[in-house]
Amino acid sequence: MSEVRTARSADGTPIAYRQSGSGAPFVMVHGAPAGSYGWAGLLPFLEPHLTACPIDRRGHGASGDAPTYAHTREFEDVAAVVTDLGVSVDVFGHSFGGPVALEGALLAPRVRRVVLYEPWLCEYCPQPAGMLERFEAMAEAGDDEGIMVSFLRDFAGYSDEQIEALQAQPSWPARVEAARLYGEREARAENDYRLDRERVSTLDRPVLLLIGSESPVDVRAAVEAVDDTLPDSRIVVLEGQDHFAHLVDPQLLAREIIDFLTSEEPTSGVGKAP
Repeated sequence: MSEVRTARSADGTPIAYRQSGSGAPFVMVHGAPAGSYGWAGLLPFLEPHLTACPIDRRGHGASGDAPTYAHTREFEDVAAVVTDLGVSVDVFGHSFGGPVALEGALLAPRVRRVVLYEPWLCEYCPQPAGMLERFEAMAEAGDDEGIMVSFLRDFAGYSDEQIEALQAQPSWPARVEAARLYGEREARAENDYRLDRERVSTLDRPVLLLIGSESPVDVRAAVEAVDDTLPDSRIVVLEGQDHFAHLVDPQLLAREIIDFLTSEEPTSGVGKAP
């Protein structure tokens, strides 16, 4: 089992992360409702090629928390882990973790390359009316599984069959445990976040944007908006996948990540063809 290390974020909160494998560090930011346990199927395909460094976002797993929550603190958490590693690193974010990884990279000059798998932007993928209030009420009532199921059905657009397939995954109980934080604060942070195109356009590091071929059109619109904003990015479609390739086909996801990270040395500032 990998050793748990701790970085100290800007506000003093301890942020836990692990290291396994060999090669350049690859900081991994999980989504919501989720935790670093969600990477269990993906790690074996990454570890022969790189040092996987999955973090526990604040309030999750072995990480600490603060009396009050701010989305921007999560960006600082990623930068703190990068600084703690002390070398150049690559960064990966999925869903809720996508904007967190992107914003964290803007704060961390040692980030070389960024991989974002369907970064969730509610300006393109709006939450259904009343969903925030419903989740907050469920969190107050302790209905964590209700939050998880409602998130998948009413927000992510999953069918009953798809939800049942996820419930069969070993990570399901841990996802339910994480759902309360989503209901209490992360859903509102996700809803309020807006892509600051002027700031994000200053990220001159290579970025790979991943999207499932079976994901909804509004998710594609969000990915394309990020691609249009960044000076050095490209989109790759994961054929036959949706938002959870790391659970359904981790080998496919790992192959695209490794191909991007090992194809050639990054050349910052090259930009896109006109």
